Amino acid sequence: GPTNNNATTTAATVHEDALNNFNPAFAGTGVEGSQGNNEGGKTTSTTLTYAMLASLVAFGADGAGAITLNGNLDGTVATGITSKGDAVNWDFEAGKVIGVTNTGRIVFEITQNTNATASPTDDTYTFTLLDQVDHVTALGDADVSVIVDIAQAFVATDGDGDSVALENGVAVKIENDVPTWTSAQSGLVSNETGTAFTGDLNFSIGADEIGLIAFASTNVPPTGLTTASGAAIAYDIDGNVLTAYI
Repeated sequence: GPTNNNATTTAATVHEDALNNFNPAFAGTGVEGSQGNNEGGKTTSTTLTYAMLASLVAFGADGAGAITLNGNLDGTVATGITSKGDAVNWDFEAGKVIGVTNTGRIVFEITQNTNATASPTDDTYTFTLLDQVDHVTALGDADVSVIVDIAQAFVATDGDGDSVALENGVAVKIENDVPTWTSAQSGLVSNETGTAFTGDLNFSIGADEIGLIAFASTNVPPTGLTTASGAAIAYDIDGNVLTAYI
């Protein structure tokens, strides 16, 4: 029967930046999605061919047959990645292989297109990222340190019906998304005690949700500003309050 031959395919890359499917009505299971900061030229999907997957299999004397999605996946085997701190497991549901958390939130899916022909050799298989995954903090927008090997999603069958589940060799890299900054609203206050201005900071957290803006450090350098009499003005931070003082 067919066996795994320990070969590998060229790794593909998908991007959190291109996520554009956030569902505000998400009720706990299915696709919640996310909204990335897409700089252009990004994608959430990549397509594999039959030939690419067949290169991972030694079919043996009975010759090559079909490569199909693995319907035996049952949500108990880990993919090796996490999303919002939740482990993502392999499962098979409604004709698709999915990466799903224990709470039922779907992070990615893999579909098969048979192209309406009898021959399996023109089949294609599409991996689609549907939600964010957890990257190591502060590695930047181009970070592709999260890699999922999707070989387990497939089963290869030889010419007389013997089959084997693929084990490894189909890497998909998931590029990180990071917050983007647009501008800060500016305003004027009169030079009198007690006057105030309230404005907005315009930014987008991106695919990794839920974010916040906080003061960067309690070790704040001098402002370079002075009072009318020439006294230097410095900053101090206490919790969420920044105070200018002399």
